[in-house]
Amino acid sequence: MPRIAATALSQFSAAVADTMAATGSLEDTTHGNLEARFGYVLVGGGAILLC
Repeated sequence: MPRIAATALSQFSAAVADTMAATGSLEDTTHGNLEARFGYVLVGGGAILLC
């Protein structure tokens, strides 16, 4: 059971890191015109649309 929990937490950690990186890329691309909170919404919405 501990291995399953560790695996799930590892995947969650990777998802959070990917979301933060994508949001940072959006901020860089828009030269700071896009706030981080809106970047998270766009990234999350895009992930939902891909599902």
